[in-house]
Formats: sequence, structure tokens, C-alpha cells
Amino acid sequence: MQDQFKEYGLNFAQTILLFAVLAVPLIISKFLISAYELTEVGPYLTIFIAMVSVVAVFYGIMLNYRYALVGRIYDLVYFKFLIVIFIFFFIVYDAYMLYFNQAAFFIQHSKIIRRDVVWRDVPFADLPDYVIYENFKYAFQFCLSLVRGIFELFLIHTLMSERKEPRLKKKSTQRQRLRSKSVEELKANLHPSILKNYENDNDQKNDGQKNDE
Repeated sequence: MQDQFKEYGLNFAQTILLFAVLAVPLIISKFLISAYELTEVGPYLTIFIAMVSVVAVFYGIMLNYRYALVGRIYDLVYFKFLIVIFIFFFIVYDAYMLYFNQAAFFIQHSKIIRRDVVWRDVPFADLPDYVIYENFKYAFQFCLSLVRGIFELFLIHTLMSERKEPRLKKKSTQRQRLRSKSVEELKANLHPSILKNYENDNDQKNDGQKNDE
């Protein structure tokens, strides 16, 4: 019973970890954008590139370890399908956010273009708040949804496809099977001509040993 509860706990922990991988980057990014008042992409382009790079590297690492990330969920047949449905809805959400964020970004960007004509002699730091258009969050959320959506597609493919044995494990299994076979079984699988040559060689060796004696 204790082992069973332990398994349930580990399965639950992996599920929570998977949800965290999908949700936490968006939560953290919203906090950072708000806390540091990252309004427009232009003045904060270096920070924008850094944040997008961190997200891309993070999901790249998770993609590389996706088999470990869903290993326990994969073995739970019915629960696995619930997770797949959940990830599918996440994909739909990300697809909608891609459309929404790119539309909002271009609306804000068109306002920035007109503002830069009127306020071209004023540095960005001196601009009043009512002519600052927050397109940073839309641009970042677009990139985040794109990267996360690709990761989610790979997750669904991993969960729905048949698990492949690692190559080294396959070779080890084949060696064990080969060792477990008896000599007679190995002989039975040999071609008759090869078996005949093998027997002739053995006969010649035996005759040579008798002559030496």
C-alpha cells in the first residue's frame, strides 16, 4: 500500500511539473515586464532578445528531456489521454494568443510610427505616458506562444507514439538472448553448408589430436 501511494505521489508530481513547464514562463515574464516597466520593444530591444533567448533555450532543454518529463504519464493509459486533451487545449490557446498578440503589436506599432513623427525631437525617457504604447508584452507573448506551441506539439507526439527502446538497451537485450540460447539452437539456425564446414573442421581437429597421441 505504501509503495502504491508513493507511485501516486510521483505521478502527481510529474503532472504538476509538466503544468509548471507550460505555465510558469508566462507568469514570470508578466511579472518581469510589469516590475521593470518594459513598455516598448525599441528602447528595450536588448532585454527583449535576452528574454526570448532564455525562453527558447528553456523549452529547447525541456524538448531534449521530454521523454523523462512524461515518462510516468506515458504508462498511465487513460490519464495520458486526459493530459493529451489538456495539452491540445493549450495549443488552441497558444494559437489564439499568436493571432491576438501579433494584431495588438501591429496596432501599437502603427501608433508608435505616427508618434515618432510628431515627437521626433523628444528622447524616449522624456515622453509623456499617454504617447507610450506598450508593445513589448505583445511581442514577447507572441514569441513565447510560438516556442511553447512547438514544444506542445512534440509533447503530444511523444505521448501518442510508441515508445522506442534506446539503441544500447536493444543491443544489450539481443546479447542476453544470444547467450541464453543453447549450442543446439544456434546450430539449428545455421545454414547447412556452414554447419557442414564447421563439423568437417571439428573432425579434422579431432583426427589431428589422435595422430599426436
